[in-house]
Amino acid sequence: MRKLVIVLIVLLIPLRTVVLAESKNTMGVGVFVGVQIPDVVDALTVRERFDWTYTVLQPTYGWMLSERWEVYLEGNIGWYHFDNKFDGTEDDYTLGLSVMAAYDFLKFDKWSTFVELGFGMVYFSGIPEEQGEPLIDRSGFPVLIQVGTGFKFHLGNENFLKLAYRYTHASSISSTEEGGLNSHGVLIAIIKSF
Repeated sequence: MRKLVIVLIVLLIPLRTVVLAESKNTMGVGVFVGVQIPDVVDALTVRERFDWTYTVLQPTYGWMLSERWEVYLEGNIGWYHFDNKFDGTEDDYTLGLSVMAAYDFLKFDKWSTFVELGFGMVYFSGIPEEQGEPLIDRSGFPVLIQVGTGFKFHLGNENFLKLAYRYTHASSISSTEEGGLNSHGVLIAIIKSF
């Protein structure tokens, strides 16, 4: 965990220097709705005993570093709904923060396309188990990795609508044994730059 904190500090100090140059700020809020990506390895692994949906409210605050690059902090206030095919359902909640970077690779007058990548930390209120085996290793610190692509539609007055496909992976940073929670879905957000 100490190594993770050191890495984040090393990444954020140079970012602060770049951001303090002349750049626009951005602020917004989005909603991500995703579902489980099924495992394809064993016939009936722990992850195949569960289906889940993942709904997240994602407030953001960021900086436009150029016409194409944006770096932002993204909050994660989420809800996992787990459906165990044998034992009923369970609801768990998440709270987290990610550092995200986005690049607009095609830019037009009214819309653009982008790719994004982010890494952050996430807290889970609980993690389901099947026969004593948790979906995420509880002994380590949970992290969240996000990758996405989509469109930004410019609405005028420095406002835009963001519509994206996003893949999310939540797992313990200290475990290579568990596969984590892999979800994919749609992100819709309203962003204002100022």
